[in-house]
Amino acid sequence: MKGNFRRSMIWLHTYSGLLLSWLVFTVFVTGTLSYYAEELNVWMQPERLQQQNARDPINLAVSTLKQEGAGAEKWSINLGSLRDQKLQISWQLPGQSRRQQQRQTLSESEVESRDTVGGDFFVHFHYALELRDYGGRYLSGIAAFIMLVGVFSGIFTHRRFFKDFFSLRWKNIKRGLTDVHAIMGIVTIPFCFMICASALLFYLSMYVPTSANLHYDKGYRELSQQVSPKSFIKAPSGEPSAPISDISAIITQVNERWSEPNSVSFISYQYPYDKNGYLVFYRNKSQALSRQSETLTFDATSQQLIHSTEPARIPKQISYIFLGLHEAKFAPNGLRFMLFLLGVFSCALIATGSILWLNQRIASNKMHLGSKMVAWLNQSVLGGLAVAIMSLFYANRILPTDMIEREATELSVFFGSWLITAVVAAWLRSTHWWSRFLFLIGAGFLLLPLIDLLLPSHYLLAAITSENWQYLGVSLGFMVVGIGTLWLANFLRIRQVMSNELLKTAGVTI
Repeated sequence: MKGNFRRSMIWLHTYSGLLLSWLVFTVFVTGTLSYYAEELNVWMQPERLQQQNARDPINLAVSTLKQEGAGAEKWSINLGSLRDQKLQISWQLPGQSRRQQQRQTLSESEVESRDTVGGDFFVHFHYALELRDYGGRYLSGIAAFIMLVGVFSGIFTHRRFFKDFFSLRWKNIKRGLTDVHAIMGIVTIPFCFMICASALLFYLSMYVPTSANLHYDKGYRELSQQVSPKSFIKAPSGEPSAPISDISAIITQVNERWSEPNSVSFISYQYPYDKNGYLVFYRNKSQALSRQSETLTFDATSQQLIHSTEPARIPKQISYIFLGLHEAKFAPNGLRFMLFLLGVFSCALIATGSILWLNQRIASNKMHLGSKMVAWLNQSVLGGLAVAIMSLFYANRILPTDMIEREATELSVFFGSWLITAVVAAWLRSTHWWSRFLFLIGAGFLLLPLIDLLLPSHYLLAAITSENWQYLGVSLGFMVVGIGTLWLANFLRIRQVMSNELLKTAGVTI
């Protein structure tokens, strides 16, 4: 204990937040972008602006699968959502794994969309860190736990909630950062708790597997089978049969049960060339808080309903609801934007905390190897991640659309630009680093939508003509980020000049 309970909480809040603040910051930034992953998918595949949606997408997908996926043991049709309408088919040949299956995007026009990591990259990165097979989800779980520790210890650290909330002293950078950190901490307490607790709960089987392994022979998998709805499983008969040619009758039955528009998001056709083939329709998850996959299963031969999803047991329902809260697929536009802002505030909370710790060491002349390491990590991660994200968007526009392994090249640009920023941060030691660096980021994001006007296809004009608000919203968001970052860069530059003038007046050599 550091003298008393509150001092201990201050120490815990400071160093639990500092030691992993860069990991937590990375997870929160990419997680915040995930709220608009579907809109980013549209922006990163601008060719879709020129594509015409199929009038009968499901039957078009089935007829195409007959040609392209002949002999496959599974067909899949992805219909997207209201925010990201698309038609993508995939087929899995016997002996192939899920990752090896073939994919193709369909439309009534002949324009093909470019290969890109898309906005879904941020969804996967924020919980797996591109280390899916190397413990990435454990690292993100540690980040969530540390954030919870920081939130609760911060409550005891900042006792004067109302006074801190209405205090904003912009005349002094250090005090202004302290006030911003306090305000962001107060505003984001419920949000951070919900996000971190739901992340830990959903992956509870990974983080705390001992109890399930003790009581069940197959561990959590057996426990999950007992509390989850029973899925329909039917083995192939071995008797060959032609795939279904027209599933309009099945679609009519689905629409009678699910009457909302765009009710189906995904269709799986198991064993299309076998007599026991069946189709599974997945309901669009944007209609409910729970992330449970509600399904309807139809026999391919008789076209009759043979199975529907049963409600999960209460423990599994709680898990589904927490996952639904975490992903916010159910959220309308206004609520999603509010959650996005809370994510931005959380990122600001983490960044200001790390910068404040360093500023205190600089003010007290306690710079040592650890402090220098913190300074480099602040520049490399807090600034470098923004450069990496911006570079990914530029790569999406500049790289040739017919380039081989284009997705892998985009990833190389993302991590390569991040690495270059880290090297530059270690080499360039300047008191004006942040103001210049923020100016670079702001100018980059502000000019990003203008690339569409320079390209021959004029995607931005096409989006305005077709009133594609998903695309236009992303472009407008880039401009807002650019203007806000330029304002912050100019503000820091002015404060730095004023600070230098005061030092010169006092006779201090700069």
